[in-house]
Amino acid sequence: MSVIRSLAPKKCPNCDAPKSLFVDDDRKLTCRLCGWKEGQTEDEKAPAPPQRKKMDWPLSYGTIHPGRVETWTQAKFNSGIDAVRQERYKDAIRSFEQAVDNQRDFLDGHLWLARLHDDPDLKRKHYGVIIAYRPNHEEAVRELMVLNGQLTQEEANRTVEGREQVVVSVDSPVKATADTIKCSECGSDDMRHFEGEPYATCNTCGHRERVGNGDYGMKSFVMSMLKQRGQAAKWDVGKRLLHCNNCSAERTVTAETLNQECPFCGSKQVIVKDALDSFIQPDGLMPFVVDRDYAEDAIWKASESGVEKFKSFFVNNKVKQTLINGVYLPFWYFDTLWNVKRVIRPKSDSTYDSNSLRAIQRSVRTEEINEAENNWPVPAFQSPNPKLVHKLGRFVIDRVQSYDARLLGQHAATIYSTDFQKASLYVRKEVGRLLREQHGTQPFGDEEVTATPMLTSMQFRLVLAPVWVVTIIEEDGDVRPGLVHGQTGKAVLGKAKKPELA
Repeated sequence: MSVIRSLAPKKCPNCDAPKSLFVDDDRKLTCRLCGWKEGQTEDEKAPAPPQRKKMDWPLSYGTIHPGRVETWTQAKFNSGIDAVRQERYKDAIRSFEQAVDNQRDFLDGHLWLARLHDDPDLKRKHYGVIIAYRPNHEEAVRELMVLNGQLTQEEANRTVEGREQVVVSVDSPVKATADTIKCSECGSDDMRHFEGEPYATCNTCGHRERVGNGDYGMKSFVMSMLKQRGQAAKWDVGKRLLHCNNCSAERTVTAETLNQECPFCGSKQVIVKDALDSFIQPDGLMPFVVDRDYAEDAIWKASESGVEKFKSFFVNNKVKQTLINGVYLPFWYFDTLWNVKRVIRPKSDSTYDSNSLRAIQRSVRTEEINEAENNWPVPAFQSPNPKLVHKLGRFVIDRVQSYDARLLGQHAATIYSTDFQKASLYVRKEVGRLLREQHGTQPFGDEEVTATPMLTSMQFRLVLAPVWVVTIIEEDGDVRPGLVHGQTGKAVLGKAKKPELA
């Protein structure tokens, strides 16, 4: 994907006012001064996707069934393909049903029955069988999403055509919808949440409100990918226009800002969505366990460690001042299932009792192993440095709670800058490398092993993790970043830089 154009002009075409345009809830460019609106949205400009004919499917006697196909099953399947080619659809259904009756798990038969039947319940039944055996089967997932109303037919057609998705850079602020965090009894915004409690407590009146009742489970990667590919455009948003629900003041915030305190009235605003639906809400949140005092103490201890004292012989790295803020950082967590195929063969320079080709071929062994790698984290942010955050160690994902804006409390939170598709590429690469190392060991010195991992299923969720972000000002004027793990209290220090380089 590549950015092909900018969405907004620099000035309003009607009143010529600079920097007065924003994207309103109707997805049209709007001037906040004169009220001018652009005629068409980006979705209306996009060409309609080609409509797919009902029987516009590749006809082949080849099968996708992962196991052995019985002779009678293959014969009936071939008859069904011939009937489809001749547009004898009732005969085709009869042949495919006979194939499935003979071999219940024959996926190709179920696939063609789902394609040919008009009854939605029968379609769900046969597509469901396919997904049970092959969770990543794109056609089955896509058609089930259409049947269940999760994807429109127009969106589904866009995914079938496989065209490159348009990425539109939005220069003007995009209108954001926000919730105001306040006590339902007294209206105070001083709400606090303690780890493990299902309530947020108002520090003003003591009222307790239940929080975190939603679902924070995994999402299907294939379903989410299809939903994104089905959109007319992918939005590259740089700024958002945040309207205060309390005092009606408007201000522009960065694309990474999830929550912010209104500078005019002090109310707490948490962004829920924007006019372009350019991001998704977090699924879960891991609350802070370590408080501010503990985090400050951990940073001071880290700055006075033996290594830092040794450095002080060469530079004046003594801490003069620290600025500390609690921040919830976004992480993608992936659950993956893999099928690992191991081929064990003799080394070419090994000596065997028989030198015949047949004897060597008999000595080749093939094994298949199923593996699962769960809760694999991928940073979804660019700042602070993900490499420095990695030094903190993993977060205890067992403590995750369903995301609720009231759980954020006094802490800031950021919106992801790395989307789930890009993060999934990293997971495929790293987990694939790990599995090749684990299963590529040689059982004997005269044999060699080739391990080929194949991803069979992937799910993910977006979780906010607690981190104390520290800015350290040293006596020589250098600025140094520091981090404290919000669950374990582990502290790490980054490299010091001059203020103009920090």
